[in-house]
Amino acid sequence: GTAPLQTALIYKILHHTSTIIYLAADETFYSLPQRPTRHFWKGLRPMISRLLDGVIAVGRDVYNWAEPFIGPVPVEYVHPPIADEKYERLGAIDSKSPQDDFLVLSVGMARPSNGYETLVSAIERLAEEHDNIKLVLLGSGHKLKSYSESSVVITPGFVGIDEFVKWFQQASIY
Repeated sequence: GTAPLQTALIYKILHHTSTIIYLAADETFYSLPQRPTRHFWKGLRPMISRLLDGVIAVGRDVYNWAEPFIGPVPVEYVHPPIADEKYERLGAIDSKSPQDDFLVLSVGMARPSNGYETLVSAIERLAEEHDNIKLVLLGSGHKLKSYSESSVVITPGFVGIDEFVKWFQQASIY
């Protein structure tokens, strides 16, 4: 977020000894153009680009959202959260699903903190009114969970890149 960045910048102004590397990992700057505070950030841009030593961003999009407000600074990517080859292949997918069924796709490990039980419950309620909806869960551990028995859930498990891209091509929503 921007609050720690603001604090770090003030600290550097006061102490002149800090090295500031902004960890850009959220959508704060994405929504900033619609907020009144955008003017404040635009005004600070020359100072920020001088005080900020660099950015570590979780992806190119996140840095692209921030750059108009922080200025051009050295940047490294913790990558898109996925590998380059997968990122490029997914970027080339047509956004229209070629499939008749409405597929909701989620990717992640089956952990209690990921809320898959809630997601499955929501899809089951939707399926009561729309018989062509399915939930595809990519990632390890889903086949061992009770929700994998649901008639609306498909659990391919952990898949290779070719199958991963195929599921994204078929998905109506991710």
